[in-house]
Amino acid sequence: MTAGDPRIVDLRAKVRDERALLAELSARVSPDIQKLLNPASNLLDDVEGFFLAAEVLRHPPRNEQQMAEWLGHAGNMLRRAVEHREQIERLTKEHGPDAKVR
Repeated sequence: MTAGDPRIVDLRAKVRDERALLAELSARVSPDIQKLLNPASNLLDDVEGFFLAAEVLRHPPRNEQQMAEWLGHAGNMLRRAVEHREQIERLTKEHGPDAKVR
């Protein structure tokens, strides 16, 4: 499998889009709430570094089923990052962008 695999290209594009959404949300909330966004950012780092890095995708060689499973795990981590951001967005709508975190 190569970096040109449509599934990998799609996952990388979704990670970029999610990072842009995180940055936009971070820009409009208080520093306290910005800290709450760190887990989502860390999950995206894991998707890129652990699942989608070129050297990781090359070794060990994977058959189609193994690659599908591997990319499925990457997709699950991406989904968790999206869910985390969405949860923080809901909280900021409910409590305001400058809510204090205890």
